[in-house]
Amino acid sequence: MKKVAPKTHLFGFKLLSGVAHEELIRAAYEIVLSAGATAVISNDAKQLKDKYAVTKERAIHPMDNSKLADWIMEMLNDEYYETKFGESRLASACMVGSDDYLAIQKVKTIIGQYGDKFVTVENGMIFGTVAVRTGSGFMTTGRGKKELNSFVPVLRVDSRERQVVVAGPMKASLNAPLLARIFENPRVDHIVHYHQQEPDLPTEPYAPPGTVRDSSRPAMTSFNIAAHGCMLLFNKNGERI
Repeated sequence: MKKVAPKTHLFGFKLLSGVAHEELIRAAYEIVLSAGATAVISNDAKQLKDKYAVTKERAIHPMDNSKLADWIMEMLNDEYYETKFGESRLASACMVGSDDYLAIQKVKTIIGQYGDKFVTVENGMIFGTVAVRTGSGFMTTGRGKKELNSFVPVLRVDSRERQVVVAGPMKASLNAPLLARIFENPRVDHIVHYHQQEPDLPTEPYAPPGTVRDSSRPAMTSFNIAAHGCMLLFNKNGERI
């Protein structure tokens, strides 16, 4: 279905009985991956009232039957950003001292600092994002990565057309619209996102990454996203905002 109509929202259900919680989540996420589902709702036959919705970024949403329909409807109404590809800047990225080159080196350095926070999931994908402000937008990690070695220059995010405009043939992190929203704060120099929550930060409601809802947050200081992880904002001196 997703091959014929890629914008279709597909929701699946997974029922097991008497298994460990992590096994239930793993089985649900495998369906998310294989079917390209928006989410798979999993539960144990021995505890039918407790459900766990597992989304593309492996976020786990506990809920009961009374909240499930509203949660699905909210997901169905989400608008996603699309990618618009521009001319490649590979030559610039390879030119020592260029803006792109320096930004990539900075991203690599930050990855080295936070690499242990990034999560590898069942299909080998690595979840975690770094973004660095540049003179023409920002540099961030690529989407669907199995190694932290793909970097994408984002030229702009067009909120009216719902487009992420990138240089080159590769898609940026699905978090790019939210990253652009955060970079509206001129104090922000770079951003680190990983799938853990920090106890000293405020927590914002969940929204799927790459959606209008996710990029409509105030996002002026560091914050957690419920069931997803955290967004850490830093100034040029490396101080957390």
